[in-house]
Amino acid sequence: MKNRLTKSRAIYSVNRALPIPEAKELDLLEIEEIASHLMNEVQRMYPHIQYVRNLLERFNSSDISILLNDEGNTLLHTCAWHNHAEIIEMILEHPIGFNILDIMNEHEETALCIALEQESAESAEILIRSGANLHIGTMPPLIAAIKSDMCDIAQLLINYDCDIHAMETLKRTSLIWAIEKRMIQIALKLIEMGAELDHIDFNGDTALIKSCRQPACESIISALLQAGANTRIPDRDGRLPGQIAQSWVRKRHPELNGNKQILQKSYMNMLLAMREEMEEIW
Repeated sequence: MKNRLTKSRAIYSVNRALPIPEAKELDLLEIEEIASHLMNEVQRMYPHIQYVRNLLERFNSSDISILLNDEGNTLLHTCAWHNHAEIIEMILEHPIGFNILDIMNEHEETALCIALEQESAESAEILIRSGANLHIGTMPPLIAAIKSDMCDIAQLLINYDCDIHAMETLKRTSLIWAIEKRMIQIALKLIEMGAELDHIDFNGDTALIKSCRQPACESIISALLQAGANTRIPDRDGRLPGQIAQSWVRKRHPELNGNKQILQKSYMNMLLAMREEMEEIW
């Protein structure tokens, strides 16, 4: 999900034009100067941890504007981008006069949003455990974690009661994305928790239809069927899940044969039930 332009190498330079100020010099700095030093330091790929700690200990302003860059990013946004997890812990341990955790930049992103998008797993975990709001931002956190292949973070978000029913702009749910990314255990957990089974995404796929095209999804298909997923919803080409599974096996995908067998058994059980019902009627 790292879809942003790579920043200039100069930003990551470990060479410093000026030496790090000593403690006595820091005591003479104005609040605005301290904020500027903080912002510049956390943008480095390898920031000086003790220097950041010294700056934070001297920062006591309640004016959020002096801790924002041109895009409205706070210290936490920048640290989340670079995965400076240790500095994030330091910032949250030193109250700086206002709630910095859920501030959104001009793109309506919180620090957690950026951490998930940039696959900064350590930073994301700290922000979640520190009480970051899981219901604001540009994308539902659970979907962002799944799209970034962060299975452990996805499980953590579920444990912290995130919204498992939220959708992103493509009308895909967390369940459909978990199947797409082959996160078997996450998908099974979502089914167990009551995720919507028959939601249709922008591509005309339900969770069951998506599973039919994915290898090693026999357990998901079984769970979906057991939970009551509708087997009569076709895809946008008018094919039922059983037909999709069969056609994909024919297209030289023998690894999907297990999917087909489970669906065939389900359809046979359905036909037997219908037959018994008709016999009772007649």
